[in-house]
Amino acid sequence: MLSRAGRLDEAEELVAAMPVHPDALIWGSLLAACRAHGEVERAERVMRRRTTDADADAGDYVLMSNTYASNGRHGEAVKVRRQMRRNEIDKVPGCSLIEIDGVVNEFEAIPANSIR
Repeated sequence: MLSRAGRLDEAEELVAAMPVHPDALIWGSLLAACRAHGEVERAERVMRRRTTDADADAGDYVLMSNTYASNGRHGEAVKVRRQMRRNEIDKVPGCSLIEIDGVVNEFEAIPANSIR
């Protein structure tokens, strides 16, 4: 709630003071808020924690890349994407489900450069 309200200082302090080790959901929420509020330096701190914990996933890397890109730091965004490839971290494509005439159909978002 603090993160979504833009109170990132308080949110980061709360995470640091938690009696249990913050999980991926908590770090991911803080990272997403950093992107939403343009907090690049804080996002870098959060990402360092995530990669130190060795459980950073593709979503974390994509958020970090998008944070850089939306703040005009395209070189850093490219570096993050390259790091994903180097570490073989694959982003799972998004999907949608729709029911038509009682049949559920699934559609995946596939990058245009992947279509053959």
